[in-house]
Amino acid sequence: MAAVQEDKPEQLLTDSSPAFIGAPAIYSKLGGSSSSGKGVIVGILDSGAWPEHPQFADPGTLPAAPATKDGTPRVCNFGDNPLTPAADPFVCNRKIIGGAPFLETYNANVGGETFPDSARDSNGHGTHTATTSAGGPVADANPLGISRGPIHGIAPAAHVSVYKVCGEAGCYPSDSAQAVGRAILDGVRVINFSISGGTSPYSDPVELAFLDAYSAGVLVSASAGNAGPGAATVNHVSPWVTTVAASTQTRTFQSTITLTGSGGATATVKGASITPGIASALPVVRASAPPYSNPLCTSPAPPGLFTGKIVVCERGPDRVLKGFNVRQGGAAGMILYNATPLDVMTDNHWVPSVHIDKPEGDALLAFLSANPSTTASFTQGTKTTWQGDAITTFSSRGPGGDFLKPDVTAPGLHILAGQTPLLEGPAGGPPGNLYQVISGTSMSSPHVAGSAALVFALHPDWTPGQVKSALETTAKTSVTKQDRVTPADPFDTGGGRIDLTKAGDPGPHPERDG
Repeated sequence: MAAVQEDKPEQLLTDSSPAFIGAPAIYSKLGGSSSSGKGVIVGILDSGAWPEHPQFADPGTLPAAPATKDGTPRVCNFGDNPLTPAADPFVCNRKIIGGAPFLETYNANVGGETFPDSARDSNGHGTHTATTSAGGPVADANPLGISRGPIHGIAPAAHVSVYKVCGEAGCYPSDSAQAVGRAILDGVRVINFSISGGTSPYSDPVELAFLDAYSAGVLVSASAGNAGPGAATVNHVSPWVTTVAASTQTRTFQSTITLTGSGGATATVKGASITPGIASALPVVRASAPPYSNPLCTSPAPPGLFTGKIVVCERGPDRVLKGFNVRQGGAAGMILYNATPLDVMTDNHWVPSVHIDKPEGDALLAFLSANPSTTASFTQGTKTTWQGDAITTFSSRGPGGDFLKPDVTAPGLHILAGQTPLLEGPAGGPPGNLYQVISGTSMSSPHVAGSAALVFALHPDWTPGQVKSALETTAKTSVTKQDRVTPADPFDTGGGRIDLTKAGDPGPHPERDG
């Protein structure tokens, strides 16, 4: 016996971001975006993937997957497509080359997983991270049925190999460590791990498995965590892991709320939204008011209570479930407000919704107090610009362990990528959607995973240490803190925001040239 380690579950933590991080500079050296990442296998350890997703389609231009290191056939176990009446188990292709479940501990201790014996995703998290890092191009992504235009992942031509290590209740390290071992044998060059943990790197079984991966030539990109902005909250403090913080890009989705009081007073506030709008003014009610008396909207509203009204809910856990709860009472829309300054999110909500931050929330609540009969309308969330390269409030900060962490930052707010059309429950949003716009260091980590795949494609002989060094030493340092004014420090962003205009040709490397 080498060690006894606690096996407790860890938690799961695009259209414009490839250009924002400078990916076209490497695309131009690899024959264009549609050829970029060819021959590199990106391993996704997550909640699985929805293999029929359009971004996993085989374009007919990719090479065959290489043989595994141990000579065994690649596993392709996504099971039958539950949305079709036919018996049609998914057959892997040259884009999504494999998928296997690693849920032995999860199934034994928790159970109840929707797809317990396959790599099929019923959460959406794994499909999002996989398509962010290496999803192929699609002509139009349409979350909630709204056209948002073409998207692709960071390394559109890379192979994707899926390792399902998470169920709805979390991800057990013993399952993840087993999956890392298989990924090494499957020949992955990059692993994305958008899952918490790794604060005890010399005893954590997953971090030690990542050390094996590093020694085998695999770069591991892992989420820094979503427990910011407090100090010393960062996850994955191993020096052999590339730990990724989350920051803004210049694209967001915004809605404008127009408020009208009974005496003719008016006001407008802006917030984040990916949903349809409400064109005709409707009455606005606060969820904190009786008889609902539930400011956080944590329980289903009685039928008919909110019919034809816009309900104002305070932010808290389960943002999407709040909209589902007020919808049970007939609500036509929701305004979600931050009681303290935080990031605003663009979730797939059950009703037309806008998420506003604290200054705008204060203005809204003051207007409602002064105008008890307020009505409101708001616009459909539309693509617009705002300040990029600001660290998010939620992104976990260093210091952590014996080394400077995080290592780098990447876009992790309002990331448009894939979704699974069949979800575990209402907290995931309306079913039937193939796209979503979500946020977290879970979303920034696959940007680095995809970037590493591009650098490996450009420099096949490089080690993971060289790729990590290239990404970190060429990163953009002009990132701000969440106030969007104060310069960020290394405990916020590590080396800075990844910049692929430079990472492909970073200059001398001590490991290579020393």
